[in-house]
Amino acid sequence: MNKNLVEVGFVIDASGSMEHLRNDTIGGFNSVIESQKSQEGETRISAVVFNSNVKKVYDNTPVDDIIPLSKDTYKTWGCTALYDAMGTLIDSIGERLANTSEEERPGKVLVVVITDGEENASEDYTFKDIQERVERQQNVYSWEFMFLGADMNSMNQARSMGFKSEYTKTYSTNTRGVCSVYNVIDSVVCASKAVSRGDIDDNEYMRSMACAMDQIDSGDVETTINDNLFTDVTSLGGSKCTADIL
Repeated sequence: MNKNLVEVGFVIDASGSMEHLRNDTIGGFNSVIESQKSQEGETRISAVVFNSNVKKVYDNTPVDDIIPLSKDTYKTWGCTALYDAMGTLIDSIGERLANTSEEERPGKVLVVVITDGEENASEDYTFKDIQERVERQQNVYSWEFMFLGADMNSMNQARSMGFKSEYTKTYSTNTRGVCSVYNVIDSVVCASKAVSRGDIDDNEYMRSMACAMDQIDSGDVETTINDNLFTDVTSLGGSKCTADIL
């Protein structure tokens, strides 16, 4: 096992209702990639974007080799094939790692699901399919799963699928909410690297995760994110989320 390597799998909603958050999503994702390029340890990215269809945009790609997300690769339209997207990503990573030598496997695998709606369009995977995969990968292979949704219905659905309650959170469907989501993801990836290397123990990791999740702007509590730090950076594809989490 390569304890200096973390693989992050993104499942990103690109349904029609995400249109007003398109630039924020592009900028937020790209800001995580830019941040991870300068962080200690190695990060590899796998990602699918989904609407009525599922599109794989990165597959075990080192952060230094990532071509930034753009309006060409992140197009918003259609419905929400959430199960198909999750199943596609989980199976893709799982099958690849099953054929990877032990010393080359990542020390930590983190899967992050970001959606503003509930499942309504999957054809290849069912609720039970995803539930079985989430529980197996968590319990047998120690993957971590985060689910960030726009309402409590999707939160309840995620918990029914096997996501740990402390790793599920609602977010506000506006610039502030989306920026808080991607800043938190960046923090969680750093914590995942630290626990994989042995720099922090499991208890410290859990505290770091809990603290990070509390920083997501759900609209019901005041967060410590500074609005003045949201900056448009066109080189990153949109509104880069540069908000500090204090």
